[in-house]
Order: sequence, then C-alpha cells, then structure tokens
Amino acid sequence: MQKFKYILILILTFIFGGCFKKSDIQEIDSFKEAQTTLDKADKNTLVIFDIDRTLTVPANVFLQHWFFDTDIGKQFVHETNEHIDSQENPKEYGKLIRSKRKLAFTDQPIESITVDLVKQLQNRGIKVIALTYYKTGGMGLISSLPQWRYEKLKEIGIDFSRNLAPQNVSLPQFTSKKGRHPVFYKGILLTELFAKGDVLGTFLDTLNWKPHDTIFFDDTLEHLKSVKKEMKKRNIPFQGYLYKGAQHLPHEIDEEILEIQLQHLKDHDEFLSDKDAYKKRNPSLLEIFKTNDGKVIEIEPIKKDLNNDKKVFIDAFTELYREYPDVMKQALEYFETLEKFLEFAFEDYEKKEFEAHKPDSYFLHALYHHKPVGYLSFEIKDDSAFIRNLAILPTFKGKSIGRELTKSIFKLRPDIHKANLVVSRANIPAIEFYKKLGFTESDKSPLNIDKKTWTSMELVTN
Repeated sequence: MQKFKYILILILTFIFGGCFKKSDIQEIDSFKEAQTTLDKADKNTLVIFDIDRTLTVPANVFLQHWFFDTDIGKQFVHETNEHIDSQENPKEYGKLIRSKRKLAFTDQPIESITVDLVKQLQNRGIKVIALTYYKTGGMGLISSLPQWRYEKLKEIGIDFSRNLAPQNVSLPQFTSKKGRHPVFYKGILLTELFAKGDVLGTFLDTLNWKPHDTIFFDDTLEHLKSVKKEMKKRNIPFQGYLYKGAQHLPHEIDEEILEIQLQHLKDHDEFLSDKDAYKKRNPSLLEIFKTNDGKVIEIEPIKKDLNNDKKVFIDAFTELYREYPDVMKQALEYFETLEKFLEFAFEDYEKKEFEAHKPDSYFLHALYHHKPVGYLSFEIKDDSAFIRNLAILPTFKGKSIGRELTKSIFKLRPDIHKANLVVSRANIPAIEFYKKLGFTESDKSPLNIDKKTWTSMELVTN
C-alpha cells in the first residue's frame, strides 16, 4: 500500500508538474516581464529582437498599425491610394513618396526602458541582434534598406553593431524573385520575407556558431514558432516572448491634421509629419509633444487674453496652497476664500502685466484639444528669463508639461541662455522638479527675498 501511494505521488507530480511547466513562448505586455530570464543570460546567450511593433512604432499616427483598422484610417488609405493611382506612373510614384517618408520620418521606442535595455545587455557582453521580416535592396530614394534600417534605429539610440561580427553578411542560400538575398547588416538580420527561423539558422551556420541558449522577442506568433522550430532542430534551448506592448499604446486621432497631411501630399508629393501638420495648422506653435498617456499637447505664446488661462492658475495654486496651511492661513486673513485670493493675484498681477504689453514680458500656455492645461509667464531681466509663474492643471501633472513649457522659453527667445526663479524652501516637490530640469540653487536672485523662506534657482543652457 505504501509503495502504491509513492507511485501515485510520482505520477501526479509528473502530470501536474507538466501542467505548470513554464511555456517556451510567453505573451508579455512589457520587457519588464522578461527581466528574470534576461538576468540569467550570459555571453553565450543570443538575444534577438524583432523591430517593428516590438522595439519601435512610427512616431506619426497615420503610419501606426492600429490606425489602419479604424474607419478614418481606411478612408485615409483609400484617398492616398486614389491619389497615387491618378499619377502617370503610379508604381514608381508610390515608391518615390514612400521612400521620402521613410527617409524623413522617425520611429519611437514603445517603452521608455527599451533603449537602455538593449545597451545594458550589450554592456554585459551578451550578443544581441535584430531579426526583421523586411526586404533588402533599395526602394525609391533609398539605395540600401539595411543601411536605412540601421540608421533609423541609431537615431533613437539603438545600435546593434556592437557585439557580433562580422558586420555585413549576405545569405545567397535564399534568393527572392527579384534576385535579392537575406542580409545581416551591422547587427540587423533582414530576411527578405523568408521565414525567420530558416534565415537565422543559415546565418548561425555561416558564423559556425551555436549559442548555448536563445531568447527571442517578436509581436507575431508565426515568427516565434519559426525560430523555435529551428532552435529545436539544433538542440538550442529557446525562450520566446510574444510582445503585445504596442497594442496597449494610448492614441488619439485628429481628423483635421489628417486632412492637412492628405492635402499636403496632393500639393507637394510628400507626406507631412504629425508635428509639421500641427505647425502648419498653427504656425505660432513653439512645441508639440505627446504625453506618456498619448495626449497631444501644443505650446504657444498667448496673444489674445488670459481669460481661459485663469482656471489653470487658480486650480494649480489651490492644490499647492492646501499642502501648506500656514501660507494659506496668511492669504485668508484678507480674503474670504483661497479662490478669491488667487483670483485677485491673477487679475492684479498676471493680467495687468499681460495688458501692459511690456516688450520683455512673455506668456505661454500648453493646450490640449485647444484648451489650456498649463501656463507659464516670464520676463527678461539682465539677459536672463525670470519665471514669474508656472502652473499645471492638477489632472495634467506628471506629463512633462512643465518641462516642455520651460524649454519653450528658449525657443521663443533663442538669444537667452539662462533662466531663474524663486521658490519657497518649504515646497520641496517644486525644488526637486526644477533640479530635474537642470536648475541649481543660486545665491543670486532677481528679487529681494528672505533667503530663510525662499531660495533662488538658476538654469544655464549653454
């Protein structure tokens, strides 16, 4: 009986142990989920990354994968193709404008950790390459797609040429109908649309190298299975990750911007980037950027009035003063409510300064869907920009709006290379925020301040 129980335990352990065995292809939403596996990698490990929708996505909305599944995206593609088909030589015209687009536009990392992750692996001496289901050869104005692919990755800080030699290998074992072969160029293996597993296997044979294990990230299950099959043939342990991070990126569509881009294509035979389209709609823009949750923020000088910006000022400083009861108590000695105090401060100081039209006094705001969410005022004092007020709507804090507003000072006044401000010593979060922007505490101050209560901070850009 005892022997029977022992055998039963072994059988159950085998069965249920198999059920809980770690899958060799796992679905992940972030590279962080694979960190434990990557931490175990060593110099005999080969780590492979797919590029598009795994490492990067296009920076422009109309090139992103999800866009083509929307009704607006389908209409945009339809009208673009109609324009191409109306040309005398549609095929060559299509190649020309698409190659212009590829040369002019940039990609962006899907995750903020992506660039550092690749560098950290390389710094540990681990062999890291990219494997992409992409054509080789040329296209329109692009003489070498492998070189273009390498340069575009390098623009955002990813360089796969560091850890694996040789730098340029052609694989004539595969030949496309156009006579092209898969190519390994500076750390990037382009398959010329052949199966990733087959091309990778032949490449390893060419190098006469057998990694001890392989880790592969791709957004397409078919490619993962292809590489898994090839590694199994070679008895190389394999761990694959089906990367879904790109599917969770926040996004917005501005139909007016798409119309501007489509019309620009028809008028000038080239695609217009999102950023340039926003600036074409509003030439006074100093900056346009996306927040970490996909919101498009526009920064411009305030020209008409400050009526719409008052709410930003009041809401931002209401939250701030409530964190410092002693300061709020002083304000309420003269006003019934904090809101009335802040309204007076805005009307009596900011608004009067704006209406005075002083030549060295400036006002900026950050807009989301044409509504202010951030506000900054500054004046030029002794060749330096003195920041009087910086306010961000509480619901928009932590989205780099304060950083971009501050940077916009120097875009509006490129002749100025210093900025300073005064902040309460009790406001530790603000002091830390300004330090992250590059400000340092300074003995010099444009105002006569009580240095026990206030501190002056300065930023030098050059």
